Amino acid sequence: MGNEVAPDESPDEPDVDSNTGLVRLFLRSASNLAMTPALARKLCVRAEVMLDNKVVISGAEVKNTDVPSWEIGKELFVADRDRSFVTVRLIDTGNNRTIGSLKLKLDDALAHQAGDNGSDWYALTGHAKGQIRVNVKWRPIMMDPDVAASLSPNQGKRLPGPPIGFVKLTCHEGRGLKNVEAASGRKSDPYMAVVVQNELRGKTRYIANTLDPVWNETLFVPVHRVNDTLALECFDWNRVERDKPLGDALLKVARLMGTKSLDENGDVVYATAKPVEMWASLRQRNGKIKGEVRFRAAFVPVINFDDMLTETERARGTVDMKINDGGLVLGEEEPSLDTSSSSSSSSSDEEAAVPRMSRTKSNKQSAPNVPRAAAPVDSIFSGMSGPGGDGLAQTLGRYPRLPNIDYTQFKAGVISVATIGCRGLVRPFAGVFVTVFLNGNRQAPVIETSPSRRRGREHMWEDEFSQAAIPEAQYDTLMFEVKCQPPGVDVDSDEMIAIGKVEYPMAELLRQKLVNTPEPVWLPLDAETGEVLVLIRYDPVEDPELLAAESITDQGMVRMRLASATNLPAADKSGTSDPYVAALIDGVKVWESETHKKTLNPRFNEQAEVGIRQRAKTVLTLEVYDWNQIQSHTLLGTLTLPLRDLPIGEAVEKSYALAGSNGKAELQLKFLFKPGYVEQHDDSSPVLLNVAHTVVKAPVTVIKGGASIVGNVVGGIFGKISGKKHRGTVGRRRGGSGSSDDLPPSEDRKLSAAAIQAMGSATNMPRDDDGTTEGEPATAVASQPQTPKPGAAATTIPMPRLSDASDAFSAPGNVYVTIMSAETRDHRKHNMLVSVSLNHKTVFKTAVKKDVASAVWESEQFELPVLQGGAPELLVALKDHSSFRGDKTVAEFAVSVFGELKSDVLANNGARGEVMAQLESDVAVVTVHLEFVGREGGDDAMDSSSIIGSMRGKHSERHNRRGSAFSRKSLK
Repeated sequence: MGNEVAPDESPDEPDVDSNTGLVRLFLRSASNLAMTPALARKLCVRAEVMLDNKVVISGAEVKNTDVPSWEIGKELFVADRDRSFVTVRLIDTGNNRTIGSLKLKLDDALAHQAGDNGSDWYALTGHAKGQIRVNVKWRPIMMDPDVAASLSPNQGKRLPGPPIGFVKLTCHEGRGLKNVEAASGRKSDPYMAVVVQNELRGKTRYIANTLDPVWNETLFVPVHRVNDTLALECFDWNRVERDKPLGDALLKVARLMGTKSLDENGDVVYATAKPVEMWASLRQRNGKIKGEVRFRAAFVPVINFDDMLTETERARGTVDMKINDGGLVLGEEEPSLDTSSSSSSSSSDEEAAVPRMSRTKSNKQSAPNVPRAAAPVDSIFSGMSGPGGDGLAQTLGRYPRLPNIDYTQFKAGVISVATIGCRGLVRPFAGVFVTVFLNGNRQAPVIETSPSRRRGREHMWEDEFSQAAIPEAQYDTLMFEVKCQPPGVDVDSDEMIAIGKVEYPMAELLRQKLVNTPEPVWLPLDAETGEVLVLIRYDPVEDPELLAAESITDQGMVRMRLASATNLPAADKSGTSDPYVAALIDGVKVWESETHKKTLNPRFNEQAEVGIRQRAKTVLTLEVYDWNQIQSHTLLGTLTLPLRDLPIGEAVEKSYALAGSNGKAELQLKFLFKPGYVEQHDDSSPVLLNVAHTVVKAPVTVIKGGASIVGNVVGGIFGKISGKKHRGTVGRRRGGSGSSDDLPPSEDRKLSAAAIQAMGSATNMPRDDDGTTEGEPATAVASQPQTPKPGAAATTIPMPRLSDASDAFSAPGNVYVTIMSAETRDHRKHNMLVSVSLNHKTVFKTAVKKDVASAVWESEQFELPVLQGGAPELLVALKDHSSFRGDKTVAEFAVSVFGELKSDVLANNGARGEVMAQLESDVAVVTVHLEFVGREGGDDAMDSSSIIGSMRGKHSERHNRRGSAFSRKSLK
C-alpha cells in the first residue's frame, strides 16, 4: 500500500479550469548580472518581456547597477495556455548585446511558482550566475473556442495532450429551467452540451417546448488532466438564431476519482471511485441560479500497460508514432475547374511503403500530379509548428509509446485522429475540408479541418488533431467525409459540395492494424473518389461497464423488407381478401404498404427504414388488414416483434406466423438492424420531436420509403421528413394526395370534419356505440388485435348528445373566423401579418400590413367546418414578415374555438354563437371574431374544398391548385 497523500487544495484555486484566460505578467528585478564588481557599477540594463514572440512589457533602462529593479506588470488575454511561451531578454544598452535570456512555457512558469516551495526566480540562459525575477498569475475564462481563436489568431491551434481516460456522463433530466421563449408564448427547447477547455465534446438532443426535459442520454468525454473541468451547459435550441444559454454547472474530473496516494515507485495513483449522481444548479450569466439538472458521471481510466503486459508482449517493443506526408506530393495548383489536364501515373517508393486499407472493391486511384521543375515542393511537415513552437510532431512526442500488441482485445478506448491530407479527388477543388464522425453523429464531429486554400486534387492540412472516446470498439464506426466549400458559402450551409466519404468499423481498423501505426495510413474513399491520409492512435481504457441504455446498439436504423404473405384468411364473399400491412412502433403507425386486390398470397416486395431509439424497449407490430371501401377494415392477423431480438448488423430473413389468424397465415420478412446515432432533424418541426418523445417515447425519427404514415398528424410530419413520394404499381395508395406536405388519412373510408379536429383528446372525436374512438388517433397507446370480421356490415358514426360532450359542439356547422386587428404593446413597428394553424398546419394568413405598430384588417375571414362532438383548437400567431429572413413570430395564442363560443352557443341551444375574442400576451394583442352557425341535416360528407379550401378565404383558389391536406378521393 502506498502512503496516503492529502489532496491538492488551495484557497486560490479557480472554480473554472480553462486554457483560455487572463495572464498577469510582473517584471520584478534581476541580480548578479555583472561578472565582476567593477563592471557592476558600469552596467546599464533594459528588459523586454514577450508573450508568444510579441513584446508586451518594455523595462526602462536602469543605469550603473547589476541588480536592476522594474516592478512593472501587465494583464493579457491568452487563447490557449498550453501553447503560450514567456520570453524575457536583458540587454546591455552600452553595446546593445543580450546579457541573458529566459524562455519557458506559460504552464511551466505557473507550475514553477505553485505551492509553498514555489519561486519566481529563474536562472538566465547564456549567463553564468545571473537571475531574473518574473511573477506569473493566471485567471481562467470560459469562452467559445471560435471567439477565443479570433481574439488571438497568432497563437495557433491547441492540440490535445495524452488522454488519461474518459468520463461517462449520463444527462438524465432537468427541472425548473429558464424560459427564454415566453415572449412567443412557447417554452424553451433545452439540450445539454459538454465543454472541456473551451472545446465542445458532446451534446444531447433537444426536447421541444418544456422546462422540465428528460434526456436520458449518455455522452463520453475524453479528458487529459486530473484537474480538467467539465462545463455542463444548458441551451435553448433555435432554428435560425443563435442558441440561447439557460445556465451551466461545473464538474471537476478530480471529483470522479478516488483517494490519491503514492505507489512503491513513488508515482501518484488514484483509487477507483463510485459514480457520482447528483442534481446540479444552473448558474446564469448574471450569477443567479435558475433551474437544475440531474446527471450521473463516472471516470474510466486508460490502461496501465506496465501492470498487464506479458514477457512475450514486452519483447515486441513499442510503437514510435511519427508524422509525415505519406508520400503525398502537391501538384501544380490549378486555377480553373478544367478536368482535362493530364495526371502523372508515377509514384514514389516512399508512397508504396505507406500502409493501405484493404477493400473488397477495387481502390484504384488517379495518381497525384507531378510538380513542374520550376515549382519546388515544400512539405508542410518541415515546419509544422505554430508561433509557440509546439506543433503536431511535437505534441505526438509527448505521448507515451504504446506496446506493439493486438488491440482488438480491448473493449473501449480513446482515439486521437490526425487528418493530414487527401489525394486522387475526381477533379480539382478549392476549399476542401475533411470531417470525421463517430457513429454518424453529425451533431458533434470528432474533427473538422479548416478549408484548404489551394485548388487541386491534392490537399494538406497542418495541426488538424482531435480526440474522441470509443465506448464500444466492437460496434463503433468512423466516417471520413470530404467536402468542398464554395466561395462565399458558410461551412454549416447545406450548399457544401460532397466529394466523397467512407465509413470504417472501428473493429475492422483494429483487426487490420491501421491504428497505432508508426506512420500515417491512406484510407480510400467509396466509389474511387479519392483517399485521405490519417494517423490514428488508440489508447485502451478499462471496461466502461455500459448499461443497455448507454450502448450504441440501443439506437440505429431498422431496415425492413416485406416480401410476401401466404395463406391469409378470406375476408370477402368472393373467397379472397384485399390485404395490406401496417407497421406500428409502440402502437403508433409509421408505415403502410400497398393494397393488393383479391388475393390470399400477396407479393408486396416493399421496404422501409426507421430510425429507432431505445431499441431494448421498442416493439414493432405488423398488422395485416383486409381493405374495405365502405365498412371498417378487417384485421387478418398481427405479428409482434421486440426489436431487442434482432441481431446486430446481421440480416434476418424468415417467415413469421400471424397471431389472431387462421393458424396458417405467415409473413415473409427480412430485417437488418445497424447501430448508429439517430439524428434529430433540425429542419423538422418541433411538433414532430414532441410526438417522437411524448407519444412514441422517442424511438422513431426518420422514415424512408413506404406509403402513408401514421394518419393525420404524425403521418403527415413523418412523410414530409422522408422527402420522397412513393408511386405504387400494385393496388392503390390510400390517402395519397399528391403533395409532399399533405397529411394522409390513416384509412380509406368516409371521413368528415372530425379528421381535422384536435387529436390530443379522445372526447373531441366521434365515438362508436361501445365508447371507442372511430379513427384511432396518433396518440394511441397500443394497437390491440381484433377478431377478423369477414362480411361485417358497414359501420356508421353516431352523434354524441350534448351531455356526452359538454366541451364540444352539440351540432355540426361552420365556424367563421375573422381577423380584426393586432397591436404590439411596445408600439414598435413591424410588417404585421396573422397566421392561423390547425393541427400544426397553416390554414390561413392575412395580408401584410407594412411598417405599423397596430393593424386593422377588412374581410380577412375563413370558414372552419366542425362536426357534432368536435372541439377544434387553433394556434393564432402574430408575425413580423420578411421576404429574406423568413417570418419572425412576435406572439402566439392557443385558441379553443368551443371554449370561446361556449356560453353563447349554450344560450342558443347549440344552434349558433358569436364572440369577439381579445387574445392578449405581454407583447401583443390580437382581436378575432368567431361566429358559429349550426347546420341541419347531420354530418354530411364534405370534400376537401369544404374542409381546407374554404379556410383559405380569398386565397382558396391558389391553395386548391397546390393541393389540399386531404385528397378528394379519400373523403368521398
